Order: sequence, then structure tokens, then C-alpha cells
Amino acid sequence: GVPDPALVCIFTTLQRIEHHVRTVYGDSTSVFGGASDTDLYALPIQGVGQGNGGAPQIWALVSTPILNMLRTEGYGFVFRTSISNRRVHFVGYAFVDDADIGICQPSLPARQTATSMQHALDHWEAGLTATGGAIVPSKSFWYLVDYKWNCSQWSYHNPSFPATLQVRDHNRQVHTLRRLSLHDAQRTLGVYLAPNGQDQTQRDVLRDKSKRWALRLRAAHLPKSHCLPAYRTTILKSLQYPLLATCLSRKDLHWVQTPACTAALQCSGVGSDIPLPIRFGPLSRQGL
Repeated sequence: GVPDPALVCIFTTLQRIEHHVRTVYGDSTSVFGGASDTDLYALPIQGVGQGNGGAPQIWALVSTPILNMLRTEGYGFVFRTSISNRRVHFVGYAFVDDADIGICQPSLPARQTATSMQHALDHWEAGLTATGGAIVPSKSFWYLVDYKWNCSQWSYHNPSFPATLQVRDHNRQVHTLRRLSLHDAQRTLGVYLAPNGQDQTQRDVLRDKSKRWALRLRAAHLPKSHCLPAYRTTILKSLQYPLLATCLSRKDLHWVQTPACTAALQCSGVGSDIPLPIRFGPLSRQGL
């Protein structure tokens, strides 16, 4: 329903703009794209383009019919919500430029579930191909989740039998996808998640990020008055981003931010051994 001139304006602008490469040493003097790039008009950049504000909505429009196709074919799994008793037929997640599809067959062996997953993956791949897209095998992976009964409760279990999933790339070449352990957290939309819910990987990633920021702050020679604002507006925002998708404890979070917080205090001329209630207290109570 979008008018043609609006679409032409958006994509023509993205295709004709001159792109510089920015590094720590400055912007490149040479460019790609723009009026001087003759190949750009012979074969314009395909897809919605990096940085296009409409990309998430466009991906939703492209992926929804494919997910509905898988749902019509019976893939995914059905469950009922515990409070409203609503029936939900779940196929997968699709957000921004990322997608996860799944199969759940509690009454069947895990080996047969893997076979069903291959069929669902074939349908997903065919849908992407029909819309002009393709799967990138190097960026794709899968898990096979099983459970075992330990006296009084269920626990996650990695099936030991061999099972593979295969997909085709944009050249129609067949690739075998990586199969990962249930404990192996992978980065998805900036958050490290694992099927068994472990948060140690995400915690360690945030700790490393905090340590790297502390080292850079000490080498930056910022004015003292800039250090605490830099802490609040840069690294603290990065550390906060994945928290809604994790279950990190207060102890974990204190351990994560200690390197960055200590460096910010020291570079601000404030003692890093200042008590925590004062360090994190509100300004209205003479906190920092």
C-alpha cells in the first residue's frame, strides 16, 4: 500500500549515496556507490540495504507468509496457555533480520523429530528462495533438545545419536549446518542465549566488555568531569541492553560492572573504595 514514488525515493537514495569506510584512523578518501559507480546502476544493490529504517517492517512482511505456510503444513508445535487456555500454534521467531524455527514432538523419538525438522527447514528455505532471499549456512546453526527423568524432575539432555540438517545457499550448494550442544550459547540479536537457559556465557561476555572499556578509558585522558557521564551514557547502556533476556543475579551484575565502574571513579578523581550505598545512591541523597 505504499505509494511508488516513496519507495523509489527510499531505494534510489540508498543506491546513489556515496559510502565511506570509517576506521579509528578516520574516513576513507575513496568511496563506493554514488554517481561515479557505473556498476551500481547496471546491477543495483539488492535487498533493503544496511541501515534502512524500514528493514524490520519489510522483513516482517516477507517472513509472515512463510511462517504461515509452515503452520498450514503442520510444522511447529501446539500448546495451550495455562491461564487463558488459549491454543497457540507456534512455528518460530522472526525479528529485524533474524529467524528461528522449531519443531516439538513429545510423543516421538528425538531422531524422528530431527527428520521432521529437516522437512520444515526445506519448506522455510523454499519460501525464502521464492521471495528472493537465501540462507547463509555459516551464520546458521541448530540444537536437538531432549529430556531425561532424574528421580523427581526432568532435565535437559543432549541426544548422542548422529543427526544432521542440510540447507542450500544462494548458489544452491548444499551445506551441513552446525549442530550445537544445549549448553552452547550463541549470539542472537546481541544476546548470548542457550537452550538450557545458562547465562554464564552472557555474563562473561559482559565482564570482558566492561574490562575493555576500563582499559580504553584509562588510556583516553578524558577530563575528570567527563568520565562519569561517559560511564553512564556508553558502557552502562551496553551492559543494560541484554538484561531483560537474562536471569543474572545481583552478584553477577556487580561482578560484571566492577572494572568499568572502578575505572570511571578513579579517572574522575573519586576513591574507588567508596561504599556501595554511596556509590550507587541517588544524587538527592548525596550519592553518585
